[in-house]
Amino acid sequence: ICKLNKAEFDLDVLMPIKEVINDHSLVIKAHKILKESDYKIDILKYGAMTGEDFCYFSERVPSLFFYVGTKNIEENKIYQLHNSKFDIDEDILLNTVEAFSLLAIKIVDN
Repeated sequence: ICKLNKAEFDLDVLMPIKEVINDHSLVIKAHKILKESDYKIDILKYGAMTGEDFCYFSERVPSLFFYVGTKNIEENKIYQLHNSKFDIDEDILLNTVEAFSLLAIKIVDN
């Protein structure tokens, strides 16, 4: 882009964001727990290219980072985060709290 526009730029990366690494055993446990509780679960086959501060936490403590789906076609809540039409189905928030709570209880019990 710079070459085409006869411009120059400098880029200083002051604090690079590292990759988020999920603890494999937590992925397996969470998948099993949520599947057994009838939550719809999909594991991303190739991961996702996102920058996330969680990477620093997951370096020190076995961790699990996952996405929560927010689409509700019936209510036309189909747009992704950062889209001006994004709207969340608030019922999903309750399901999310229930799922996190279930994981915390079941994983700690084991």
